[in-house]
Amino acid sequence: MALYHKYRPNNFDQVIGQDHITITLRNLIKRGSITHAYLFFGPRGTGKTTVARVFAKAVNCTSDHPPCNSCHSCEIFNRGSLDLVEIDAATNTGVEMVRQVITERAHFLPNEAKYKIYIIDEAHMLSKQANNALLKIIEEPPPHVIFILVTTEEWKIIDTIKSRSQQHQFRKIPFAEITTLLEMICAKEDIEYEEDALKVISGRSEGCARDAVGLLDQLSVYKKVTVAQISDILGLSNEQYTLDLALSIFKGSSGTMLDVIRTALDHGVDPRNFADTAIKYFHSILMAKAGCEVFDFKDLGLSMDQAVDIIESLLQAKTDFAYMDPETALGMRLSGVVGDRIIIDEAVSMVSSHPPVATVKPDPLKDPAVLELIKLGGEVIYQA
Repeated sequence: MALYHKYRPNNFDQVIGQDHITITLRNLIKRGSITHAYLFFGPRGTGKTTVARVFAKAVNCTSDHPPCNSCHSCEIFNRGSLDLVEIDAATNTGVEMVRQVITERAHFLPNEAKYKIYIIDEAHMLSKQANNALLKIIEEPPPHVIFILVTTEEWKIIDTIKSRSQQHQFRKIPFAEITTLLEMICAKEDIEYEEDALKVISGRSEGCARDAVGLLDQLSVYKKVTVAQISDILGLSNEQYTLDLALSIFKGSSGTMLDVIRTALDHGVDPRNFADTAIKYFHSILMAKAGCEVFDFKDLGLSMDQAVDIIESLLQAKTDFAYMDPETALGMRLSGVVGDRIIIDEAVSMVSSHPPVATVKPDPLKDPAVLELIKLGGEVIYQA
């Protein structure tokens, strides 16, 4: 079994990074304040569908601390209950699906549970007609039915459905919590690892626990998970190329910068991933300069303004990929930033250095302008 499935949370305590949601849902169940429709939205891999399943089990649990995973109801849901209906709206977008699966069957009482739960994943993919059909039953729901809409694109859900749903926004999972999760899995699975390797995996996941655990699973077949292994096997040397790129810009070396870009792309680094990783790195500079905590960050001394200029250049280069060779686009856009860096450094050097001091006083009588003034009756006054 894949590690992600094996360690998928089956109660609220095991959910990481979403305390603001799990505490709320627990209190709703405890107080009996269950509503008929919920909207779970946020970045991918942050636990939306998992929490929906845990919540579906919890509202039907007979324990005082739901879900207990030991009562008859929890056991049924863990095995696969007929009262839990999961719909993938990405592949079932039409109105007929809503009518056949939801509208015509929702009025039937649950088979064994207290509530019949409909989890609609990728809900933003539903067609206009399907949304209208779903809206009708959400407006007048049977008392035994709960709808949970899950989406990564909340802004595509129609306002009339959102206004009738209790909304919960999921967040990217913090770096430290993902690292702790990986350490726990490694301990239970007897996976040897370098501490920095798990940090690399956590950083690479960008707040997505599913990606982090999946990457660990891929690397777990080796004797030990190391940083070098990650770079060699998965081609994650992208980060080193990014650091080399930043160093070349900091030093004002356009030749080195162009060589870094060429080497990275020649070694199979995807241009968009390369640009995205660089954008993420220079964004870390902005965060660090603003006083935010940044993990595994190496500050090269670039200012916030310089970081912003570089990010803008990288974004422009990504746009240029549509009609220009990526190496050319990156080189062209970033060369301007390197040039600005050199000009700035030279200007600062000139301002900070002492102005030249003349060792010999100029003779005013040899100045043509002064001689002309004398002819007109002017007087030359020497001042020490």
